[in-house]
Amino acid sequence: MRLKDLRDFGLQNFIFYTVFLGLLIFGVLYLFSLTNKVLTKVNEEKAKLASLKNELSQLEDFKNKKESASKIEKVFVKKDAPVEFINFLEEGAKKFKLDLQISILEDFGKKENSYYVLTFALTLKGQFPNLAAFIEYIELSPFLVQIESAIFKAPESKIENLVELPTLNLNIITYAK
Repeated sequence: MRLKDLRDFGLQNFIFYTVFLGLLIFGVLYLFSLTNKVLTKVNEEKAKLASLKNELSQLEDFKNKKESASKIEKVFVKKDAPVEFINFLEEGAKKFKLDLQISILEDFGKKENSYYVLTFALTLKGQFPNLAAFIEYIELSPFLVQIESAIFKAPESKIENLVELPTLNLNIITYAK
């Protein structure tokens, strides 16, 4: 009987190991399918995250362009009320201790392309270094300004005890929207 018991035991072991191996293979395949599903979801989420990052960078680029556009708009003088620009000129004249007269030339408000040209004639009296500093002040202004002409005039009269100051005549063009 021992031989028969050994055969039964071997058959039982074979059946047990076969069932165990089958269950193990089934379990591993099931885990692989679950892993595939999880990896697919992870990849989808990574793709969504990459898409969101791309959209965020595009939004930031747009925001930067919008800020740049608003900075560009600030260089133009207001066409209907150039008071801010005139105040800027008067503050500069005060800063450099100059006498200032502002005139508007006849082609004031002429439209060129998509903007308006505002032309001013400035007459300034003061010390020469202050006149030169005022020109630099205009050139470095936050406004889009072009100096069309600059004419320095030396003092004409040489009356005793009276010192006449040099004069600067400027024609400047500024642009408005």
